[in-house]
Amino acid sequence: MTLFVDSGATIQAVADQTAFPLIPALPSYPVQPSDNSNPRYQAFLFANGVSNLRITGTGTVDGAGKYSTLTHMRFNFPPPPQHINLPVGSYWWNLWHEHKLVSSRPHLVEIMNSKDIEISHLHFQYSPMYNIHPYNCKGVTVQNVNIFNPVWASNTDGIDPDSCTDVRILNNTIYTMDDNISLKSGQFAQGTQFNTPTQVGYLLFFIPRLYSRLGANLQECCYFWKYFWIRRRYRDWQ
Repeated sequence: MTLFVDSGATIQAVADQTAFPLIPALPSYPVQPSDNSNPRYQAFLFANGVSNLRITGTGTVDGAGKYSTLTHMRFNFPPPPQHINLPVGSYWWNLWHEHKLVSSRPHLVEIMNSKDIEISHLHFQYSPMYNIHPYNCKGVTVQNVNIFNPVWASNTDGIDPDSCTDVRILNNTIYTMDDNISLKSGQFAQGTQFNTPTQVGYLLFFIPRLYSRLGANLQECCYFWKYFWIRRRYRDWQ
């Protein structure tokens, strides 16, 4: 199964929280309203129990986060590079900051309980929360993607493999307030009981030198993880 977004095309989430289905909380994390409520909003691009899935192309996937009323000055961050155009309009980030969400924010892409997954060559932007979140999957490749979220968009991690095995993360450019890449395997007693470590076979990534808090986070929420090889490169946005 392939979802192909062609050059010049954009798939954009609707700015209406009532249009997003509600699904159960992740079993490997405690239930909490900030990021794992029960129920929680389903991701914009979501799949569960699939195999041989490709999400690819050279187009754009837009999560309609778009917080327009905050500015970089309020958070003492440097302004973004001049060639990056900030959005006009707002939705998910406004609702989150104003405490108006009924459930925790949706991820942009979440694939659960699946195998042989490839996400490649697309541009992902304005995610309400994590951009790419494979969960309990086997055989995951994320390569040659661009991820952009403004520096004030909290918890908008780039790529977060969570209780996944045989993971390959290659040649990605990530610009985000939070973690560029975070290897996760649950949290607290729920993570210990779920007992599924994240196993990464190859990790090669590009990150900007500015406008990101962390590079590769190998410990957050990870009670069990196996880490084999990492190579890191830097790429300037200018």
